[in-house]
Amino acid sequence: MRLLPQRQHSAHSLQQTAFGRPRSPARFIPHPSALILVLTLLPCLLLAQITFLRTYGTSMQEQALAVHQTQDGGYFISGWTGDYDELVCDFFLVRTDSLGNQTWLRTYHRIYDDCNCGQPTMDGGYVMVGWSGIPESPVGGTWLVKTNGSGDTMWTRYFGDGESKAATSVWQTTEGGYVMAGGIGESPYIDFWLAKTDSVGDTLWTRRYGRPDCTEYAYSVAQTADSGYVLVGVTYEAEDVFYLVRTDARGDTLWTRTYPVGSRTQMRCVRQAADGGFIVVGHHSLGGPAVQLVLLKVDSSGTTEWSKYYPGTGWATGRWVQPTRDGGYVVCGTIWPVGSAPCAWLLKTDENGDTLWTRMFGSEDHSDYARAVTQTSDGGYALTGTTYSFGGSMGEALLVKTDSVGYVSTIAETPERRRAEPLRPTILTRAQLQAELQSDRALSLFDASGREVLDPRPGVLFLRSPGVARKVLVTD
Repeated sequence: MRLLPQRQHSAHSLQQTAFGRPRSPARFIPHPSALILVLTLLPCLLLAQITFLRTYGTSMQEQALAVHQTQDGGYFISGWTGDYDELVCDFFLVRTDSLGNQTWLRTYHRIYDDCNCGQPTMDGGYVMVGWSGIPESPVGGTWLVKTNGSGDTMWTRYFGDGESKAATSVWQTTEGGYVMAGGIGESPYIDFWLAKTDSVGDTLWTRRYGRPDCTEYAYSVAQTADSGYVLVGVTYEAEDVFYLVRTDARGDTLWTRTYPVGSRTQMRCVRQAADGGFIVVGHHSLGGPAVQLVLLKVDSSGTTEWSKYYPGTGWATGRWVQPTRDGGYVVCGTIWPVGSAPCAWLLKTDENGDTLWTRMFGSEDHSDYARAVTQTSDGGYALTGTTYSFGGSMGEALLVKTDSVGYVSTIAETPERRRAEPLRPTILTRAQLQAELQSDRALSLFDASGREVLDPRPGVLFLRSPGVARKVLVTD
């Protein structure tokens, strides 16, 4: 994809008369076939999709766990930043513009704070939830943080009354309150936990779901079309199964289901599908250390309709799923190609879970992990996670914006492995760069924000031809 260049006016497009008024140039009447061509191509030009790859960080490690597009086309990215070895950890929130340029970065601190999930709010702000406590202590609580659109804290709430509570998911409800899900209790007897608050974080009710003498932990919650809730997580038995709970608007149980997908199953995300059923993603063991991504579709009563496993062999984890506007699903996770480090993985399926395409982002020698994905307003996708390939050595938050088929125009890709490779710059003088541009009319020059450059200055730019980009370091 090529971004549309800014219209450039020729020095001869307007001629001055002796009286200083512009004189129109000779009138040009286009041929009808030219008008037809323009009208044919106009929808394609208007629908051109922005793509980019960006990293964000501080001097410590960053783990990005949620991404959402804002009303102005920018993005919120949330997660945690810290150093586990030094027992330092804070909530982390980044706001970007539509091109991925960082607008601001905020951190939020209580004691030791591990953010697990975030979501934009109706007022243009953001809400985050996670665990807060002392790492050496078995007892900790859930910390809920609400910000405004500039990242300033509006209020915080702590939920911990002697029994350990750790929320892993948050959702703003249709009436403006919040619902959180996670685990409550002490190992080995932990139950699903669901808590509902009002719009300022004060508790309205709490519920726990589970079976005696079992460990059951919720990873994801979503509000349903009838204002109820659905939760998914893991239950530990002789052979792990995953646990799906459906409730009404008050949190009272409508039904629960367990699914024996395989050994050491962890289902990480649930969303309601367009038909009223539910789509769930996670992974299970293949034996030994290898795991396989699982995508499961159930109907509105929890009965399995189909299940899919990706890839057929190998190692892949599933972390996030979202229904897409074409009726299918987009999934993200991490895949370990043979002979390579882990890569961030993006997977698109049809309504039956059959693969339409997959994309990998990473490098051969460094690890990259995808944690969340969302479909964007232009039909593309925004993927977030943690990268060791494109950022600092400690790990930085990653944001990848793709087109509608998962490509990033600023990243060189090979047909064999659609993966992003670090772009090493080619050093060119301005004269050499101009000569190369003149010798190949298919080439165009862009800066890091995706704007076309017509008059290159010394610095880092991107030289693009269809499907391929080269980073160039321009010198005098």
